[in-house]
Amino acid sequence: MKKVLLVLLGLLIIGGFFGYNAYSKHQAFINEESISYLASDNNEFSVLDKDHNPVNLVRGKEVKVKYNKDININDIKYIEIELDDNKYYVLEDNLVNNIEEVVKEKELYVNKDQILYEDINSPIIISSLFENDKLEVLGYKELNEDGSVKYYYVNHNGNKGYVKGEYVGKTYTSLAYDSNKYLDLSGEEAIKVKYYPKDDKAYHINGNDMPDSCNTLYINAETIRNVDEYLDIASNSNINAFVVDIKDTHVLSYNSDVVNEYSPSSGNGINSKELFKENVKKLNDAGYYTIGRITVFKDPGFALDHKELCVELNNEPYYFNSSMWPSIYQRKVWEYNVSLALEAIELCNFNEIQFDYVRLPEYIPIEANMRNDYQENSIEAITHFINYATDVLHDKNVYVSIDVFGEVSGMYVTTYGQYWPAISNAADVISPMPYPDHFGPGYYGIDTPWEKPYELMHAWGSNALNCQNETYEPARLRTWIQVYDSISYPVVYDATKVKEQINALRDLGIHNGYITWNGAASYEKFRYVIDAFR
Repeated sequence: MKKVLLVLLGLLIIGGFFGYNAYSKHQAFINEESISYLASDNNEFSVLDKDHNPVNLVRGKEVKVKYNKDININDIKYIEIELDDNKYYVLEDNLVNNIEEVVKEKELYVNKDQILYEDINSPIIISSLFENDKLEVLGYKELNEDGSVKYYYVNHNGNKGYVKGEYVGKTYTSLAYDSNKYLDLSGEEAIKVKYYPKDDKAYHINGNDMPDSCNTLYINAETIRNVDEYLDIASNSNINAFVVDIKDTHVLSYNSDVVNEYSPSSGNGINSKELFKENVKKLNDAGYYTIGRITVFKDPGFALDHKELCVELNNEPYYFNSSMWPSIYQRKVWEYNVSLALEAIELCNFNEIQFDYVRLPEYIPIEANMRNDYQENSIEAITHFINYATDVLHDKNVYVSIDVFGEVSGMYVTTYGQYWPAISNAADVISPMPYPDHFGPGYYGIDTPWEKPYELMHAWGSNALNCQNETYEPARLRTWIQVYDSISYPVVYDATKVKEQINALRDLGIHNGYITWNGAASYEKFRYVIDAFR
């Protein structure tokens, strides 16, 4: 009997052991879990909460997957997950093991004309993309908190690169304003241009506040060496900003690595990189708003190295106004100038980059080869360049301004491709050049405009305001003023005549400031007219 009890007790112990072991294994089976990521072809998608009510979750989140706790609702299998200590049920298709697989879109459409970039944070252009272009999605980089994609890696007609997620969609929906309003004003060319809402950095960049009124002195590549003299003028006036040349057609302000890469025939700058940086730093350290100026499509040095990218006539680069002209249609020209801007920003912490000569030559024979790869009209090409420049430079928290001829206030399409609403809509700042001695007798009904700068600037400024009123989300209007003695007609521009231009703008309510044009950036001239800046 005693032996029987011992045997039974042993069996119970053994049975209990095996039972416990089986129970433990069962519990482990029930509680088995792993790490996965939420995936979808939308920013967020519908799941079930613990009470089986539908809620939305954002893709890209890391979750714990509870295996063997799936449920079936209406014959649909849901897998239990845990996120932030909350229980949810998701479809198996919404779980992936690799973070690179959370974006499940297969194709997208372009909703805003843009650039296909070689890489994110890079100005290198693979090709241009236009509204309604279809893209094959190959991958992505970076998700926003709401699950939207910052950059898609895509294929377009064999060209692979990155686009910004905010400018594409699963269906084509144009982000542009209606351009038909410009048909009566300027014709078919003007309405082909896309006019887009500005991004958040067009008017205000955190940490880079643009003064409401930039009262600006111009400094060129040579005079930057004597920056203390210009600082003295500024400290004794209301000057609060400086335009400093980076590249002025054939003149480079410093020895640039970008220039050496893209345009070695341009040669060295007239200053060392260190000297240029040191003098611009004095402006920054003194609290002035600094603007780096780059001439774009008039560039004889770049043209020597890239004749195939220039306007061509009779199988040779077209020569006009003492220069060859890289084509406004060629993306490599865009890339070069924006790359130079990026280098100068890194070197000198410029607040803004000003692009000049953003245009065609004033005259081009009809038989010239424009190198127009994308069959754009001239206004489209210039606008696309500005959109590209702002896209890249805004990512560096830097503004973009564009110089235009004074006659652009006439609100017509110019032969050289500048059109006020297109440029003002695309840029952060538009800077026209209505120098009084550029206007002939009788202009605006003024017999001698070069002798009457107030009347000239007031009449011109009225037209400029009309242009701004016709522009979707216009840029700030900061005007170049004449601070040199009249060339065509011998008139000395003293403090009174300089001040008259400034007063005319202010009397019209144009308060975004001015820029002093004197090609030599003559300290003596600026000092002579300093009372105009007070």
